[in-house]
Amino acid sequence: MSHWDYRVMQFAREGDPSCTIHEVHYDDDGKPVAYTENPAYVAWDADEGDPTGILLRMAVAIDKPILTPADFGESA
Repeated sequence: MSHWDYRVMQFAREGDPSCTIHEVHYDDDGKPVAYTENPAYVAWDADEGDPTGILLRMAVAIDKPILTPADFGESA
């Protein structure tokens, strides 16, 4: 079953590497296959709760290995 989570992605922009958190999608075997073009941001409906769950999932991403476009078969 495919799924997604937040992951830190590293990009070489203008010669300097920078990291941002993205949504990363995985295939049924758990291999990363796609990521969002734009970094993830924290947003929530003020009437329905708070961002704690989102922030906790992003914090977990920081402890996982950093991914690069090469992990998806792309050139950096």
